Amino acid sequence: MTAATCTYADEEVAAALDRLRDVTSRLHNSQDTTRSLAVERRSIIAALRSRRVPLRVLGDAMGMQPENVWALTPAANRLEVSK
Repeated sequence: MTAATCTYADEEVAAALDRLRDVTSRLHNSQDTTRSLAVERRSIIAALRSRRVPLRVLGDAMGMQPENVWALTPAANRLEVSK
């Protein structure tokens, strides 16, 4: 499934997924301000996960595998800190 075929009924979630696609694309295509883009991407992911958007949907939006998306979630960050 490609990002273009991934749709979501909730308009707020759909808008956030579009923003996530844009930020991810800019992050991959730019060396400028990558830190702020990475922080913004993590923020969007956290907001979408709080709305129970599946990792598969986030992965489709970013062109990533769900396991790799999980590494960007707050849960993964808490796990890293506790080690």
